[in-house]
Amino acid sequence: MATADDVLRIAAAEIGYSRWDDPEPGTKYGRWYAQKTGESYYGQSGVPYCAMYTSFVFDQSNVECAGLPGAYCPAMLAEAEAQGRTVPVAQAQPGDVVYFDWGGDGESDHVGIVVANHGTYLETIEGNTSAGSAGSQSNGGVVARRTRAFGTVCGVVRPNWSDESTPAPVDGKLEVDGVIGKASVTKWQKQVGVKETGVVSGQLEECKGSYPALTSVTYEGTGSELMLAVQRILGVPNPTGVAASGTMAMLQGWLYLHGYSCAEDKAGVLGTATAKALQQSLNEGAWE
Repeated sequence: MATADDVLRIAAAEIGYSRWDDPEPGTKYGRWYAQKTGESYYGQSGVPYCAMYTSFVFDQSNVECAGLPGAYCPAMLAEAEAQGRTVPVAQAQPGDVVYFDWGGDGESDHVGIVVANHGTYLETIEGNTSAGSAGSQSNGGVVARRTRAFGTVCGVVRPNWSDESTPAPVDGKLEVDGVIGKASVTKWQKQVGVKETGVVSGQLEECKGSYPALTSVTYEGTGSELMLAVQRILGVPNPTGVAASGTMAMLQGWLYLHGYSCAEDKAGVLGTATAKALQQSLNEGAWE
C-alpha cells in the first residue's frame, strides 16, 4: 500500500541528477515520458522536465494523482482543480504535488513534491530547478531540495492515497510518516479513551493553518471528544474540543517534556515534525 514515504523515498533517490551531465540526448525523465506517451518530442534535448520528473516519481511509486502524468503544468493543475483534488497551501502535507507561479500572473510555471510544511514555507524536492537561489528556478537542469514561500504557490494537489478510507489496525505500530490521518487519529482516540471514529470532528476552518499535518478532520465548529480529552490532558484553560494554535503549542510542549522532539516546526503549528513526534508517542503508549 503506497504512502507519502514511498513517494518521497523515490523522489529523494533522484536528487543530484543533472541534465548537463546526462550522456544521452534529452533527459532521463523526458526519455521515460516519450516512451510512455509515444511522443518522441519529449525525449529531445532542451525540453523542460519538472512535470515529467514529478510524473516519473509518482509512476514509480504506483500512486495516482490528478493531473499526472503530464508535461505541461497549467494543464495538469487545471485537471486537478476540475477533479476537486486541490487543498489550501496551509494544509500541504508530505507527498502532495505543489505548483508554483513565479510571475504572479495566475499561471503555473513549475511543479515539485512537498517534503514538509513549515507553516510559512514548504520544503520540496523538484526536478529541473537550481540547487540555490542563483540560476533558473524552473529550468535549472537539476533535481534538488528547495524551500519555497507560501506566496509562490498557486496550487497544491492531494494524491489519491490507496489507504485514504481504511485505517491501519490500532493495535499495530503506526508508520511514523508525519501525517496524522485516520490510523493515527484512531490510535490517539483509543489511548485517551474516547469513541474511535478515526476523524477529528467539530473543528473551525479558520484554524486549519495550525495543523497542516492533520488530514483526518471535519469542520462543524462544535468540538470533538478527542480534542476535548487532549486539551484536558495538556491543561488547556477552558477546554472546548476546538483546537487552534494555542492547543498545538501546548501539545508541542507536552511532547518535548515527554522526550519527543518537534523543534523543526513553527511554535503552535502541527507540522511534519510535530506529527512524527506525536506518532512516536502513540506507538509507545504515552497517552494511556
